[in-house]
Amino acid sequence: MDGSTLSRFKADHLERACQLLAAVGLQVAPMDAVVVSRDDLQALKRMAYKYLQAEIESEERD
Repeated sequence: MDGSTLSRFKADHLERACQLLAAVGLQVAPMDAVVVSRDDLQALKRMAYKYLQAEIESEERD
């Protein structure tokens, strides 16, 4: 795509395009981002909590 075409699109239509994506449940993320579901994030938090809890209990026994 030509740079000037992209520039015009960004200036004239980017906000509307983002609204359309959001309306159908999509989101834009940086190329290097890792996007996970809320359920996956909650599971990761639970696992981290349990690990840290076990670590603290282990240190208290020593």
